[in-house]
Amino acid sequence: GEGASQELKQALAAFCNERGGNNSSGVCSGARGGGAGRTALRARQLVAMNEWWCAQEGHGASLVCARHRLQQKYLDATETMERETVRSQLEGLLSNVAKDALDKARRRVGALIATGA
Repeated sequence: GEGASQELKQALAAFCNERGGNNSSGVCSGARGGGAGRTALRARQLVAMNEWWCAQEGHGASLVCARHRLQQKYLDATETMERETVRSQLEGLLSNVAKDALDKARRRVGALIATGA
């Protein structure tokens, strides 16, 4: 929701500020143009921000970081069986989440699977 969006903006700002303007990947710059380029930039921003966030002390064991690691593992998987195993792990991870949050997370996982398969 809105709280998560605000948290993401704050984490991205912290990520970019910590690097002192080092922007070799383009993650900290605004999107130029639109469409697929903007989507690809947002995807790079999210991955980079999650990698940074999860590396910070006290965050690595969070649900967000566990989900991020499994999503990256899913994207890196080349075999169908491997992807199915990771998908099952994601489902298992999310099974302990409140029903509303679980429904939202499943939609996101479904979108990930649809774009990565």
